Amino acid sequence: MSFTARNEQFRQQIMPTGEATAALFSIQRALEEVVERLLAESGITPADLTRVAFMNYSKEIVEQRCMALLDLPMSRSTWDYGRTIGHCGAADQVLSLDHLLLTGRLGPGDHLLMLGTGPGVTVSGAVIEIIDTPQWA
Repeated sequence: MSFTARNEQFRQQIMPTGEATAALFSIQRALEEVVERLLAESGITPADLTRVAFMNYSKEIVEQRCMALLDLPMSRSTWDYGRTIGHCGAADQVLSLDHLLLTGRLGPGDHLLMLGTGPGVTVSGAVIEIIDTPQWA
């Protein structure tokens, strides 16, 4: 199979109908709903988040799909670390948590939003409150 030919076929079939744009809006809407629920359940606002661990994607994707949604600067994301290791699948957020703890960038009282998407518009996340510094950190 030619990837180039398949990509062109996809673009001719999907792009003119607007389905690709609709899919992106659907994912963004799902992200917004999950973030709102997580913050409400945690009793915090985006401003209370010390750091945000999204998927290790390009700077533009992290900024546009995640940090802009929260109205937070990229300096609060884990993109600076993620760009050094690349996308590691479902482990992106856990690796970022480990890195933040090992480097002292998260400590007691801090809040970390872990957020990700998957195939079929699956969106999941968690707000982690750091209560104590782990012994291994």
